[in-house]
Order: sequence, then structure tokens, then C-alpha cells
Amino acid sequence: MPFLLIITIIANTLIVIVLAQTHMRTPTNLVLLAMAIADLLTLLFPAPWYFYMYTFGNHDKILYPPSACYAYHIMIEVLPAFFHTASIWLTLLLAGQRYIYVCHLTTSRTWCTVPRVCKAMVFIFIMAFCHQSTRFVDREFTSVNFLWNDTPRTGCQFETAKWVNETLGEDTYYILYYGFRIVFVHIGPCALLVLLNLSLFRALRKAQRKREKLFNENRKSECIKLRDSNSTTIMLIVIVTVFLMLEIPLAVTTLLHVMQNALAIVI
Repeated sequence: MPFLLIITIIANTLIVIVLAQTHMRTPTNLVLLAMAIADLLTLLFPAPWYFYMYTFGNHDKILYPPSACYAYHIMIEVLPAFFHTASIWLTLLLAGQRYIYVCHLTTSRTWCTVPRVCKAMVFIFIMAFCHQSTRFVDREFTSVNFLWNDTPRTGCQFETAKWVNETLGEDTYYILYYGFRIVFVHIGPCALLVLLNLSLFRALRKAQRKREKLFNENRKSECIKLRDSNSTTIMLIVIVTVFLMLEIPLAVTTLLHVMQNALAIVI
């Protein structure tokens, strides 16, 4: 696991370095850059705790004081969920942008510009943060004394914050939170990505037939431009397909988890 984590971090770092070059700043590359940064931060924040807990064998030690417990909660659960949410929505933006570029070329000259893409990415990060914002303050960590193997020990415990219980109630709060994630972070984007991928695949086959026609008519310059466009579309289809292979099982797992805990359904 540490080896896989390190390799993934290095790979994403190299992608960020390459795509951050000035001559690489196209609308598509900017979204890919933002995705790489989001994925990198999804790994970087929990990485120190993974190394501390598991690589260095401290998983059986009591975490203390409460500030450390809070930091663990934020870095393991809240911040990775924030950046992962942003990464999912950025993937949807990338697929939507490519769909407009391939299927609605005239519209793409207005909508798929660098300024508009930058605004869309900023909006995505803001919305992802708003979605996770309550998770920063929905738990209260306190010290607790207890016996462990007949030895007095001190650790920390958490309780749902008072404002949650006084406003929505614990059950309602978590049902709304995870319900939103299931619909708008997992299942919704996955469904839209499947549809966009199918549309892009159909458009790619159509473009391939057009390229063959241009080649037969000896219109090489147009043929080369279409080939480059098709290569970008193929790359995007592969990226989205791999993303869906990883994300759909996570969406199903999250749905089953909520059903089992919130609705008391035995699975």
C-alpha cells in the first residue's frame, strides 16, 4: 500500500508539472490539471496518517489529545471527500466540454473557452466545499478516561455537535448528507458520464467515417486535424471509462451503507 500510494502521488505530481506549462493551457488540459490536483490532494491529506497508523505500526495506539482526533477526522474523512467530490464533478465537466466540442462545434467556440472553463472549475470547487462545509463542525471531540487491560488510560471520544441535534437531528442530518452524495456525487454524475461516453463514442465513429472520406478525397490537412481531434476524444473516453470502473462500485457501496444504517435494512 505505501508503494502504491507513493507511485500514485508521483504520477499525479508529474501530470501537474506537465500540464501547468504555459504552452499546455488549453480548456481540456486545464480541466485535466484541476483533476490531477484534486486527486493528488485526495491522497496527500490522509497519507501522513496512513503512514503513522499502518506503515509505522501505530494502529493499536490510543490517539490523543482531542485536537489530534479532530485533525485525524478532518484529514482522513472530510478533506479527501471534498477533493474527491471536486474530482468527480471535474470529470463530468471534462466529458461535457468534449461533448460540446465534438457534437456542437459552433457552440464550443463560445462556451469552451479558457475563461469560461476556469470559472466553471472555481464554481465546482466552491460547491464541493459547501457540500462538505458542515462536516468540519458536525462533531465535538472531548477527553475521556477509561480502563484498558485494567490500566487507566486517557483518550478522546466524539459526539454529534449540539447544533446538529438541535436543528435537524442526527439521523436526518446524515440521511440528507449521504442522500445528497448518492444522488449528486455518485449515481447522478456516473449516469451522466455513461450517457456522454456513449454519445462521444457514436460521434467518434461518425468522425472516423468522415476522416476516411477526406483521406480518399486527398484532403490531408483536414484529415490530420480530424485525426488529432479523434485522438483527444479517444483519450477522454478511456479516462471516463476507467473512472466509471472505479466509481460505480463506490456508489453502490455507499448506497448499500446508507440503506443499511439509515433505513435499518439488513443487507
